[in-house]
Amino acid sequence: MKNVLSPARIGAAFVVAPAVIVLAGGPALAADNVSVSNTETVQAHLDASGHVRDARVYEQLALQGHGTVTVSDPVSTKNLRNLDGFGGFDVKGANLVANVSVDGERRLRAVSDFTKELPLKVTATYTLDGKKVEPGDVVGRSGLLQVHYVVENITGRDQEVSFDDGTGTKVTRTEKVVIPMVGSLTTVLPSTFTDVRSDEAAIAGDGHGGTKMTFTMTLFGPIGSPRAEFGYAAKVTDGVVPAATVSALPVSPLDSPSFRGGAASYKGGADTGLELTSGATQIDSNVLKLRDGAAQLLAGLIKLRDGAKDLNAGLSGKAAPGAAKLADGAGALKSGTGKVASGAGDAKAGSTQLASGAAALSDGIDQITAGVDALPVSLAKDPNFQRLKGALASMKAGIGSPTDMTRSTLLGGLNLLRAGIRSPLGNPLVPKDGKTGCDPLATSGTTVCGAADGIDLIADGLDKASKAGGSIDSLIVAAQGAYSYVHATNPTCPALDSNGLPPIPGAFFDAPAGPCYAAANVVFGLKADAGTPLPGLSDGGIKVQTRTAMTKLGIISGGLSGDALNGIDAIKKGLSNVGCNPAQTNPQAADACGVADAAGLVSAGVDTLVASIADQLGAALGQAADGASQVAGGAKALDSGLGQLKSGAGQLDDGAGQLKSGADQLSSGLGDAAAGSGELAAGLDTAAGKAPALEDGASRLSAEGTTKLVDAGKGTAADYGLKYALIEAGAQRAKAEGMAYGAPAGAAGATAYSLELAGMSGEGSRNVGRGLGAMAVFGLGAGLTVLRRRWL
Repeated sequence: MKNVLSPARIGAAFVVAPAVIVLAGGPALAADNVSVSNTETVQAHLDASGHVRDARVYEQLALQGHGTVTVSDPVSTKNLRNLDGFGGFDVKGANLVANVSVDGERRLRAVSDFTKELPLKVTATYTLDGKKVEPGDVVGRSGLLQVHYVVENITGRDQEVSFDDGTGTKVTRTEKVVIPMVGSLTTVLPSTFTDVRSDEAAIAGDGHGGTKMTFTMTLFGPIGSPRAEFGYAAKVTDGVVPAATVSALPVSPLDSPSFRGGAASYKGGADTGLELTSGATQIDSNVLKLRDGAAQLLAGLIKLRDGAKDLNAGLSGKAAPGAAKLADGAGALKSGTGKVASGAGDAKAGSTQLASGAAALSDGIDQITAGVDALPVSLAKDPNFQRLKGALASMKAGIGSPTDMTRSTLLGGLNLLRAGIRSPLGNPLVPKDGKTGCDPLATSGTTVCGAADGIDLIADGLDKASKAGGSIDSLIVAAQGAYSYVHATNPTCPALDSNGLPPIPGAFFDAPAGPCYAAANVVFGLKADAGTPLPGLSDGGIKVQTRTAMTKLGIISGGLSGDALNGIDAIKKGLSNVGCNPAQTNPQAADACGVADAAGLVSAGVDTLVASIADQLGAALGQAADGASQVAGGAKALDSGLGQLKSGAGQLDDGAGQLKSGADQLSSGLGDAAAGSGELAAGLDTAAGKAPALEDGASRLSAEGTTKLVDAGKGTAADYGLKYALIEAGAQRAKAEGMAYGAPAGAAGATAYSLELAGMSGEGSRNVGRGLGAMAVFGLGAGLTVLRRRWL
């Protein structure tokens, strides 16, 4: 320490002071109730140009508490010396090891050669009157001296840092990261330096006529720069080069009270950049929407313009003229309603007359009705009319009724004739309606069978007798049996042939008296077919003739039941047809009326006609009277209604007047609307023409404004993000590499650097001259002594 010059001590004190502050605020090693802190002070001596001459490191361990603790402090072991005594230290490897008993406070101090590269490089250059000179050339000179200092943080190394690029994406880049250092350069100019000027220094007097200058340095980015340049200019007389001291120490920008705010501002800038990017992106998105909306607005304006043109065309071309016509029509309506009101008055007067006439008509009809009521009485008493009715009644009585069964009427005779042909009870062979039919054994009365019934009974008997297996066949079999017997007993009698008939040889009939002949005739008489070539048998035997008779009787029965009865029925129908239709004009129709029906209808029709004429005429006249009364009442109602019509016509006339007024206003308003729609169409045409500019403007705003704002936000976020990443990386290096050699494990530590640039004043050369003069004097004296001892 005794070799340190006074300015150096001042510089060391300046450097150590921040270190003490760090130590006071930082954590400390605590063992056995003893806390340990370590500070390092690197002191280097530089020549006036900044070249390093030597460097040492001062270690100081501060221990507080009570107890014994063993510390192992990383140090430079080259020329390691104890500054607190003559004893040495135990060194293990690159560590100073000491077992220290503490009762209150203890300090251990040591010094050794600094064996590493200094973190700062200092360069000083000089110009005198504008010419660059070496420091020694300044000494003793006068003129304008300019001194330029360059202090450079050379701890930088390439390191990867990550940061947000402004879009939420982390990017990694290799950047030069330094150990953040801050410091100052201090120099004191002598009083021979006048007119001192500097753009960077803090200038003050030193109290001895000199000028004290301090330059502060922040030797890391982005808050400062790893390279600092500054200097001063002064007029000098008998010039010297003032010494200067550079004091610096590593610092964590994230923890330093002086730089924490600056670091936070960069982080805030990065965050702001992100927010700016996000906001600008949203703005750009909205601007694009605005552009799209402008395009839609343009399309809408074009449609609106076209619609306005159509509206104008419709209003001016159709609506306005139509409104004018409406006004004209309303005027005509007003005139017409006036006429209606006048006509309603006339109708009111006419209806009054109608009511009066209708009442008179009703009275007249009542009188006619009374006259008609008297008319049928005279008609019924007319003699011719009475004779006509009598003749018709007699004719109807002679014909009789359809159910008459007496001989006194025509229909009764016909009914009896019909019953003689066919019994109304039917024959027993064909019963009707559950009845047994007529009695075949009755000879009189209502149950006697008719002719047709008898024929049917006979035909039925013949049919039964002639059927196969019937009584005639029994007779044939018996006759054949008899003939076969004869044949058996008379060899001359031939046998029956395959048809069951005996042969008809000529010889056979030559014996007509024989039994064979008799038996053969019986067989032929019963069984021979029609056309058998025998005399008297051309119509065949009994069976064939029975069948023929049955057939003929059937035909007769059919004729009686068909044509005979139908003819009788036709006669009966011609006389009387029950339920006939009087309106039928076809006499052949099933519902045509007979003579008796016609006579009855005529007779009844005469009576009905007389009564009908009276009734219908009376009813009609009554209805006419009622109608006339209703007409009279209706006429009164009509009169009242016409009164209302007259009132309504007046109201209609008023309404038509209002309609005309409104139509006039509508016509006028539509004219104005037509004019306004034209102006609207023109305005929209102009707006549609301007709308593309809005879309183009929005596009330009996006391309030239918000997009660039987004890019700026990204750039800002990325720039500040990178700078803050550098601050973070530097802070990490400051914590990890801030000390020159490091502190004991668990102890707080800090390192300060003091770089002392030597000054030049010419005192050294003058001291040498003085020494050489003294030596010359001393040599001269010695020579005189030797000469005196030898020669004197």
